[in-house]
Amino acid sequence: MARVCRSIPFASCAADMCCCCCCGLQNRIFGDTEEYGPTKKRVCTDIPFLVLFLLFWAGMIAVAATAFHSGDINRLTHGIDMYGNMCGYSNKGSSMVDDGYEMDLTHRGYLYWPNPLDMSIQLCVAHCPDAYASMEDLAWMLNPFGDQGEKARQKLICMYNVTDPTVDNIYLGECFPPYKADSILGRCAPDLDNVTLFNDMFAFFFKKVNETIDNKTNQTPFDHLAESLVDAVNHGGATSKVMADITKVWWIMLLLCVVAVALSWLALFVLRFFTGVIVWATIILVLAAMLALTALLWFIGGRMRLDLPDNPNFRIKQDVRQMNWIRIVSYVMVGVDFVMIVVIIFLRNRIRLAVQIIKEASKALARMPLLTWFPFLTFAAQLVLYAYWLVVSMYLATAALGQDTLSMGVTTYKANISVRYLALYHLFGLLWTNAFILAIGETTIAGAVSFWYWCHDKKDFPKFPVARALFNTMFFHLGSMALGSLILAIVQMLRILFRYFENKMRKFQNKLTKILFKVVGCMLWILERIVKYVNRNAYIMIAVKGQSFCRSAARAFVLILENIIRVGVVNGISTFLLLLMNIVVVVLTTIVAVVIFYTRNDLHFWVMPVFIVAFAAFMISHAFTNTYKMAVDTILLSFCEDCSRHDGKPKCMSEGLQKFIDGHVPKKRNAVADEDDGKGDDKDDNKKKEEEAG
Repeated sequence: MARVCRSIPFASCAADMCCCCCCGLQNRIFGDTEEYGPTKKRVCTDIPFLVLFLLFWAGMIAVAATAFHSGDINRLTHGIDMYGNMCGYSNKGSSMVDDGYEMDLTHRGYLYWPNPLDMSIQLCVAHCPDAYASMEDLAWMLNPFGDQGEKARQKLICMYNVTDPTVDNIYLGECFPPYKADSILGRCAPDLDNVTLFNDMFAFFFKKVNETIDNKTNQTPFDHLAESLVDAVNHGGATSKVMADITKVWWIMLLLCVVAVALSWLALFVLRFFTGVIVWATIILVLAAMLALTALLWFIGGRMRLDLPDNPNFRIKQDVRQMNWIRIVSYVMVGVDFVMIVVIIFLRNRIRLAVQIIKEASKALARMPLLTWFPFLTFAAQLVLYAYWLVVSMYLATAALGQDTLSMGVTTYKANISVRYLALYHLFGLLWTNAFILAIGETTIAGAVSFWYWCHDKKDFPKFPVARALFNTMFFHLGSMALGSLILAIVQMLRILFRYFENKMRKFQNKLTKILFKVVGCMLWILERIVKYVNRNAYIMIAVKGQSFCRSAARAFVLILENIIRVGVVNGISTFLLLLMNIVVVVLTTIVAVVIFYTRNDLHFWVMPVFIVAFAAFMISHAFTNTYKMAVDTILLSFCEDCSRHDGKPKCMSEGLQKFIDGHVPKKRNAVADEDDGKGDDKDDNKKKEEEAG
């Protein structure tokens, strides 16, 4: 029987019961048997879960429609007056404003607090005052006679209904003298360079209008205003402020994501050609650092011993205690260093094995250069999802808001219960869809690499393997992707809700409950890792065998159990190597983000954009390393499947890779040409001739 390369090209389709997968498309194979390679016939798998996913997204669209209809993103960045009007906009017909107080404030774009003793009075003004009212002006403002007093009163900041201020308006608390203020985030903040002038002006003014300052706390008007503003900042809606920060620096965050993409691509390029150097250099550096730390501790311990007085009676107990601890740690470090050296010596062949596995994956990627760029497609899909989610979230943050007045009189806004439930639904949609996008990418990569593995003669490798793998995934296995991503999203949502509940209960916790929370949190983390691992291997088997998610997961589990040591060694070392790449990309991107955002004075919480950028950098880097990791795992599981199909005698793996996995070259091979030397097995060639002659 001829050893030939399998491929799965596009084929025409006829009517079939499965409408979602192009009518039961059948794939062509260059041969007459299914002994080698992925399944040649595929059917739609797990269709009910695809339907469920589509219905869920119908709900996501309904949530977005509600947010766009009821919310206003401008409320995150513009001031809101005491009636609910938004500064700088026409509020006619707005449902967010108290009845009868809707006003056109198009030309009043800044929020101003005219009375430092009553922060509930919030007005929109055309511009922040650029000067204080002088004592002479204050005296004339309170004089009901003469043109000079009328002229001085034109400088007053008054309620909207006061057009021609009088002395009566001052005594009724409807007009106040201006104070010099700077515009910050659309708010008028008092000038900090003239605190004394601020206090003197309002002390004189309130004394004249029979108002008193809080003598119990000896607070000046400026202290009262400053405390109220700080209270407003501390108790205001944190979510709204974070969203406002994002709207200001979103383009910088996007550029930092591009930086993360460039760093990830560079790391993949380096990893492809310098795998062995990176692995051994990392091991040597870690060992050198451990030895240097040990030597430093011994040196410090020796110096401390020499610095102690010879007479034990004059030694300070604290110095002796520190010296003893240093000596104990030094002995422990010596033991750790010895164990590390021994482990490295005994695992040197397994380390070489991991290097060889990654090199074999690199060969597959070299034959399919599109896979190197495939993370860009995954990243683009994720970027669209994140952008959509953020925009809808910002509108949700201002949808169906209710007013909430704090004890100091500062009016803020918070979402009602129904909006919070919509936000939870929206969050779960993000988790599910993100996992769904990653699942499609992983299955596509696994399918393309499986074509390469099962191709006996690499010279006959099929054209467009990535496109064909994507075609199989999109037309046959979206239901399986939806099921796997749903399971993962449920676990991730449970972790988020548990963390939220833990934070809410933090002030009621004791030592026992803290331990219980930590244990449950750890168990949920472990559960998420297990689900990700199961999903990953299930997607590989779906790409190879074309079965449903559950059957593929079960098959992958059996293969891993049968090859537990082999899989453990390869996965452990390769995962560690790719983790280093993730750390480098995230750390470098985060450093750039901190340098940029820390110097921005117009942000409420500069840490949040940094955190979001760091998270995005991790997701981007993970998408890139996922290409290599999926290639490694696919080659390994394909080898295990190859062994299982052929009674422990793999017929498709290259001799070089099998040598590193098994530690020897088998005496009998049923596969042909190794890609590295291009030489076939003479015994197999003779056997083929005998079979053909027979």
